[in-house]
Amino acid sequence: MKYDFIYSFATYENAPMVKNWYGTQCYTYIMLKPNVNVEHFQEDMKAIIHDYVGGDLANWGETRYCYLQPVKDIHLHSNYLYEIDPPGDISTVILLAALGLLVLIIACANFINLTTAKSLNRAKEIGVRKVLGSNKKQLVSQFLGETFVLTSLSIIFAFILILLVLPIFNEISGKSFDIQSLFQPIVIAAIILIGLLVGLFSGLYPALFLSSFKPVSTLKGLKGRDAKSSTVRSAMVVFQFAISIFLIIGTTVIYNQINFMKDQYPGFSKEQKLVIPFRGGASLRSHDPMFFQEIKNDFSNYHAIAGATASSSVPGKSLSNFSIEVVGKKQGTGRGMYHLFIDHDFINNYDIRLIAGRNYDFARSTDVTKQDEEGKFILNKSAVDALGFANPDDAIGQKLKTGNGGRDGVVIGVTEDFNFYGFRNKVDPLVIEYFPNYFKYITLTTQTDSLNEVLKYLKNRWSKRFSDVPFEYFFLDKEFDTLYKVEERLGTISSIFAFIGIFIACLGLLSLASYAAARRTKEIGIRKVLGAPVGKIIYLLSKDFFIKVLIANIVAWPVAYIVLNNWLQDFAYRIDISVWTFITSGIITLLIAGLTVIYRVFQAATADPVKALR
Repeated sequence: MKYDFIYSFATYENAPMVKNWYGTQCYTYIMLKPNVNVEHFQEDMKAIIHDYVGGDLANWGETRYCYLQPVKDIHLHSNYLYEIDPPGDISTVILLAALGLLVLIIACANFINLTTAKSLNRAKEIGVRKVLGSNKKQLVSQFLGETFVLTSLSIIFAFILILLVLPIFNEISGKSFDIQSLFQPIVIAAIILIGLLVGLFSGLYPALFLSSFKPVSTLKGLKGRDAKSSTVRSAMVVFQFAISIFLIIGTTVIYNQINFMKDQYPGFSKEQKLVIPFRGGASLRSHDPMFFQEIKNDFSNYHAIAGATASSSVPGKSLSNFSIEVVGKKQGTGRGMYHLFIDHDFINNYDIRLIAGRNYDFARSTDVTKQDEEGKFILNKSAVDALGFANPDDAIGQKLKTGNGGRDGVVIGVTEDFNFYGFRNKVDPLVIEYFPNYFKYITLTTQTDSLNEVLKYLKNRWSKRFSDVPFEYFFLDKEFDTLYKVEERLGTISSIFAFIGIFIACLGLLSLASYAAARRTKEIGIRKVLGAPVGKIIYLLSKDFFIKVLIANIVAWPVAYIVLNNWLQDFAYRIDISVWTFITSGIITLLIAGLTVIYRVFQAATADPVKALR
């Protein structure tokens, strides 16, 4: 709970909205006694509201009940609207943890690869140790000990890195972690435990592999043994590049989906819209339509402002939700729908298309809803379909009953669907009403080339009307795009992971290429003396690496498609994963891996053959 001030509920408890059973302004917390059956208790709670206002709800064809939500589940497991603070998402946490784990696995695979690749360098050492009486257990302990020393140094280096990159991480993630919150005993213990597990995981196979050498074999050569370890190394190279390719494809798909949602026309104009929120008491929230009309006229009296409109919400912000039903239909056929309260200029200023009926007319006093009076409704196309009308024209003139006070109203218009909450979700049914009681925002259509002058003018007019209230504003297009901030952050973080993953994989590839070139130094020298061209030698030394990267693509593509296609199912409007995404990722990895290998192989192929033979 983040708050700026607290006051006693006694200050507020006599307000009308608190003294009725329809008010939902408060969060209520209940501590249950030990051993209370939560499910049974919640069933009993369902009847409480109906004991007091069951008659009204029956007349309205509406059902309401209370439900319980564990406090500890709110932050990461809630999908409810209007939480005190926007909740997190456990799936995103799991996904980011999985990305970190994948990069860690790539690093472990690299360590296994390089250790086994250089096993021949330590073969005689192992043989001597065994001749002098060392047993396998002692050798395993030695090699694991070496790995744990490296891992311990890595943990220390990781802590230093955290200190350096924490400000950057906070900026990317939108969080505000500090050193004290991260370096708690439980966190430090978890990192040390992870380090130990990484050391065990990455060091156990090389330790068992190295300690299994026979003293006699070390003197005769380890060609057969090296062939077996080469198979393991090949599998590791394929595995780590498959992970890197998966990360590249994932990053590409995430950014394509974000750009797709941003580029789609939402059904209204969001450019050049400057929004002024009205916060405060009665002086800023008058129920008189002329109050907002005067402010609109005042703000619009400037050449760079083309239009103004008042509303209860703007695209991307929260909406009220009330039940709605067609009068005369069977009770209980209504359903909850979002409600947007606007003035007569909203539809034109936002370029929302009317497909039936008419817009509100300020000259018609009956178009403006007053408390406890019949209203005039405009529906979107989805609301028309949800209420069972065959087409928009059939809805015109129909009477509806709204759960907002149990009032009746007549449908006077129907709009085309517009995406109030962006393209992650489908367009929900929406009921629109001209009801000044709920106005909270004024939207101004401005010219961007004289923005500083516009803001100066607006601040001046605001301070003259509301001298004790700070002037606030935001631009609708930027605010609307924040609906995709979770995906944008995910895309940024996954791209960083992809870069780290491919970087680590290429480091390993460079080391393996160097090792392969070093082992074949004399062979390269003989081939050059016998007239082999440099290109032929490069091809000979690098073809195996290219084949491994190609196999990694074949392994990664189906896995990436399944995972990412499943991720896209969360979006009502989504892209189709193009085959070019996979082809491009394959080309990128082949180019990166190719440049890495060829760089080292070229050095070996162009070396002086005389030195190689010596």
